[in-house]
Amino acid sequence: MARRYLSPFDLLAIYLEWRKTPKACWPWPGYVGRDGYGRYTAHQLAHRRMYEMFRGPIPDGHTIDHLCRNRVCVNPAHLEAVTRAENVMRGEGLCATNARKTHCPRGHPYSQENTERGVDARNGRPKRTCLQCRRDWQRAYYRRNRARVLARLRAAYRQKNAARH
Repeated sequence: MARRYLSPFDLLAIYLEWRKTPKACWPWPGYVGRDGYGRYTAHQLAHRRMYEMFRGPIPDGHTIDHLCRNRVCVNPAHLEAVTRAENVMRGEGLCATNARKTHCPRGHPYSQENTERGVDARNGRPKRTCLQCRRDWQRAYYRRNRARVLARLRAAYRQKNAARH
């Protein structure tokens, strides 16, 4: 199927129809890419073009957020210029979902005192660790493996003292 880009005259005619429903989503009638966004031209997204036409230039370092969460919507009332970080945090992706969590899976709060921030050694990504859960796990591990842990500590102590003499 050939890509259908709209001429400015097509856009004006469609806008006159859209004006009748200012609060509803205005689905882009032209070509929609595989990513779900309408295309004004091959290199310009329709929602960005509509924002620029009706609201003004997009500030540097900003992207356009669909307040309605509908990628094909080009209603300027549903579009807002925000930073990329803000746009990601408003979304439903894994990063935003995890950042909004206030408690660990066991119900302990992610407070300043109870949270350690670091980098996951396996994949290099940032991570949060609940310190209460870590303490609970360490206590349980010690109880399960007390004999082995004590034997290892005694052996290390003996080796250290043997090296001194």
